[in-house]
Amino acid sequence: YKITAKNRAKQNKEVTAEETFKVTIYKDVEANISLKNGGELITDYDKVPYGISLTMECKVEGGEMPYEVELTTNSTEKHLYKRNDQASSNLTCTGEHVLTCSVTMTTGYHDDGIYICKGYNEVRNNKQEESYKSVDITIYRDLIISSISTESSSILTNESTTITCVVVGKPIIEAENITWEHENSTVDLRGNFTTEKGSDDYTLISTLTLNSPSVDYNGNFTCI
Repeated sequence: YKITAKNRAKQNKEVTAEETFKVTIYKDVEANISLKNGGELITDYDKVPYGISLTMECKVEGGEMPYEVELTTNSTEKHLYKRNDQASSNLTCTGEHVLTCSVTMTTGYHDDGIYICKGYNEVRNNKQEESYKSVDITIYRDLIISSISTESSSILTNESTTITCVVVGKPIIEAENITWEHENSTVDLRGNFTTEKGSDDYTLISTLTLNSPSVDYNGNFTCI
């Protein structure tokens, strides 16, 4: 802004004086975080689906462009995403007074945690002000039987065979909750199968073993 004053008091000569000053419109720094799956807003943070393309959006608003934005997590295994005016960014950022930064990742089993959106500004009296918001997410995967080792098999009564059932999910069920059933309910399969942990904490492998089965074992077996 510029203010101008004129005066003719001295020998009727016009005297002009000017003064220029700057005004900064200030708004307290405010940060928000949101999660999206393909553009659709996620509201249930306790059941964030496994294997989706998850976009985390960190939005910071202030009187002038916040000089630094962080999107981080409480897990030491995760990366720190940072954007500031001096450094290159691994966040995609747009806007000025409202700065929106986002990062996209494919959700895995170990992406649980608290994610924090934090913004800084030094607009007022060179004093750093900050704001942050956080979300605590839990990755969820529906329980499914991912594979069975064989769809059909023919064996003699003096032979043996095994059938393997792979169950995945998060949270995973207890091993004792997996069982096998025959289409003939009189066939008792208890003691014929074992269930063990798979390659990770969210996989169980159940193996049904048939040793010299009788003809009563003809039919369909189901892993439950």
